[in-house]
Amino acid sequence: MKNFTALSTLSLLVATTCTGLFACPKATASHSQDWDDDAIYADSIYADSVCVDSVEVWDDEDSYGWESSLNDIRFEGWTEDDWLDNEYIREFRHSLDNYLAGFDDCESLDDYRDKITGKFVLASIEPHFLGGVYLSVIFIDNPDVMINTWVYSIVEDGVVTSYSTYSARAEDCSDLQLTTEAIRQFMQDHPEYKPW
Repeated sequence: MKNFTALSTLSLLVATTCTGLFACPKATASHSQDWDDDAIYADSIYADSVCVDSVEVWDDEDSYGWESSLNDIRFEGWTEDDWLDNEYIREFRHSLDNYLAGFDDCESLDDYRDKITGKFVLASIEPHFLGGVYLSVIFIDNPDVMINTWVYSIVEDGVVTSYSTYSARAEDCSDLQLTTEAIRQFMQDHPEYKPW
């Protein structure tokens, strides 16, 4: 698949001053519909574009009985537009709205609750090695907060049937010195990045 220049630009803007900022949820024992506040996090290797071509899929059809991985099914035929506007992002927005309305708990977001009420812009998105996507978002009117999240999707009979936010973690990224004006200018220069 191709690299996305605009996503790379925003991702580099975010990553240039803070190596190791991004975190990636590890596997958890349960697959509940609730957010997993007990997920274990480790630093991920930062890529300067959507890491679609670098995702390793097992090709051993004999071991698993599949001709393709579930992520191959999830993202088959996706275009740049699909990566920037999809059900994974909508699921996260819905989960965040439910959290802010008091319907869901997520202890890892509690310290930032008053800072994550506005719209966000996608900073990065890539297939998660356990399925679904790993995405990072930055809040437009509060760019010193970033949320890294894993949104999973269930595949049944070769079709994605549902989406769930499995983990979310807010981080202070004020050391990046991003400004609302810089983010708005980026969005103006790249209208494919819409506010969520």
